[in-house]
Amino acid sequence: MIFIIEYTILCIFNGGKPFFLQTFYSLEDAKIKLYDMISLERERNRAYYVDNDFFNNIYPYNLEHCKYFCIKERKVTEWEKTSETKTRKNNIIYFNKSC
Repeated sequence: MIFIIEYTILCIFNGGKPFFLQTFYSLEDAKIKLYDMISLERERNRAYYVDNDFFNNIYPYNLEHCKYFCIKERKVTEWEKTSETKTRKNNIIYFNKSC
């Protein structure tokens, strides 16, 4: 089975609702976008926190008064042919045959 790694940037602004920015297909592309966003925050003298080990923060983590960023990753597998007899542990779908 082939795994593809996708990256995204988790954002939380001033303690608001978390959201994912977009999907990237390389860590380098995600970092470029993250550093662009941080550059804007620095230019506007706004506090931010990056929750990744590769980043040295200049502001302490305070979710209520800053922007929170974190690059996340996940494994994505190839598409597979489906079958009604195939069983899955967590993704069971029941179809009504009268439809």
